[in-house]
Amino acid sequence: MAHGTPDYGVTAGSLTRYQMLDLGELAARLGSPDTHDRRGDVVWWDDAECGLAKWTNTPVGVNASFGLDTTRARNGRNSYKLRPGDAANDTISATHEQPISHMSRYGFEFSFSVDPNASVIQWWHRHFDGANLTDLIVEWKSSTNELACWIPPGVFLVFASGVFVFSHATLFNTGKMVVNAETMRYERFILNNVVYDLDQQSGVSAASALAPHHELIIRVFNVTGAAPTVWVDDIILTENEPANP
Repeated sequence: MAHGTPDYGVTAGSLTRYQMLDLGELAARLGSPDTHDRRGDVVWWDDAECGLAKWTNTPVGVNASFGLDTTRARNGRNSYKLRPGDAANDTISATHEQPISHMSRYGFEFSFSVDPNASVIQWWHRHFDGANLTDLIVEWKSSTNELACWIPPGVFLVFASGVFVFSHATLFNTGKMVVNAETMRYERFILNNVVYDLDQQSGVSAASALAPHHELIIRVFNVTGAAPTVWVDDIILTENEPANP
């Protein structure tokens, strides 16, 4: 008895293959860095394979540095190596400027590998609208295993504790901060397999006449004076992120 669908149908028989219905899956299989959380439309990404030209950096402290490194990578050959200065509270920041395409929910994602020294790693999204600047920051602190977000009047609010990140040369963890550019509020933060709902929290705003644009900043702190090293790979900016369920 005849069965199945026409040869061009999506269920046409095959023992070793299945027809692909999702173009996002096709992109992932062809090497896209956007594989951890595929929500939102990719506006810009950097896989650290094309040099340092997309970034400016601000080193603070003796021996603070930002550069390409081939000893660790999530994908490809390279990652960015961030090392703050030798003293406690020294930092290293890497900044990328991006125009605003339209007002929506934006996602700022990067993957990171850490050494055992105590550090603070920040996802920092600065939004300039022509009249105001809003800072939206999420940080992970390895010494306390806490996640916190930057809220008015300019303080960090701890929203998760017991957040452990494994340190290994071949392991890159992934964090993604989603913010609402229309309300200047946080939406959510994702760290590996855990999603944290932050949509009751606002960013910190101040007057600024700079033309509308985004600043994406990755910042690492030296916490104890034993300078940490953090490797960062697959940085992604998305727009049109969905609201929390």
